[in-house]
Amino acid sequence: MSDAIQQFKAAMSLYGVVPPEQVCVDGKIHQYGKSKIWWYAYFADGVPAGIFGKWDARDDETWHADLGRQLTEEEVLTHRQRMDAARKERELAIALSVRIANKIWDKAKPVDDHPYLKRKGVQSYGLRVSHKELLIPLKRDDVIISLKFISESGRRRYLPSGQTSGCFYPIGELIDAETICIAETYATAATIHQATGYPVIVAFSASNFKSVTGEIRKAHPRANLVICATDNYRIDGNPGLTKASDAAKLYGAKVLIPLYGAINFNVMATKFGIAAVTCYFQEVSEQINAIAPSQLDAEFDEASANLNQTEIASVAGSVAVAESGLPAFKIFDPFKLVTSLITLIGKLLARVGCFGPIKPDGKDANQSVGGSHE
Repeated sequence: MSDAIQQFKAAMSLYGVVPPEQVCVDGKIHQYGKSKIWWYAYFADGVPAGIFGKWDARDDETWHADLGRQLTEEEVLTHRQRMDAARKERELAIALSVRIANKIWDKAKPVDDHPYLKRKGVQSYGLRVSHKELLIPLKRDDVIISLKFISESGRRRYLPSGQTSGCFYPIGELIDAETICIAETYATAATIHQATGYPVIVAFSASNFKSVTGEIRKAHPRANLVICATDNYRIDGNPGLTKASDAAKLYGAKVLIPLYGAINFNVMATKFGIAAVTCYFQEVSEQINAIAPSQLDAEFDEASANLNQTEIASVAGSVAVAESGLPAFKIFDPFKLVTSLITLIGKLLARVGCFGPIKPDGKDANQSVGGSHE
């Protein structure tokens, strides 16, 4: 059995799943890892077999031990029945989590004042509180799928067995919105909404940018999407910016990062004032609203009307196409803004009437600004 378990762990690693230190062989669903991100079920009797994946993902991977021969028809049938049983158990666990989330939410009270909100300098947009914990709902198709809990001290946790992939929380009105921003955390999203009036989507993590941006693009095909990334410039690979850029390229969005070394727009607002964020968005508004999908469609239709089919194919081939079928925008690349940002910083410093003189405690404006991720 030890050899079979090693095979199972190797299969998990092959598919990018971090295997658990110890494998329970009871054929039951087990969640593990930070925030219970991974899951598996291992069956030891008969032909050793297992199923595993990421709890948030909608798909999974299956495995059975290499016996040095093909499985018999009976063994194949048993294998399929085991995998189906494990999937059903997981679906029931997720469904139970959804019911629990909605029950907790229904009993919770609306909140306007909470230590976490005060510390972050943001308002409550439809949030609730239960046992002193701030509740942020994670929604999919306007249904509460799970909950995020934030204590008065800022400790964060998700509802056990709850899903986050593709789930989000909207702040502001999305219907007919020309511009929709997407941010990692509630504090950042609330800051941007307060500063700009734009509707903002809370994606809850950089890893969720891709699925959430896809959902928003599907629901709002003609809106300008702006992913307001967390700038993890001190971390190798800058995961916040990298994942934002990947999602932007795929779904025709733009990417925006804060100034002055702040890792997110809430940190920027905390250090320099909410008006600094307002002015920054005003300065880049032309780029944010440069090309609307409707304009791009119209321009393409007008141009293609005068082309033959061969020329049309050539033009279409030169346009990056998102999975949604709409032409993708050229990504708003922050690294190409270095020179313009230098000019912008000068303008911001000069605009005393907008938010008063910036005095970053005697530090250089480009020096790193501290602050928590959320």
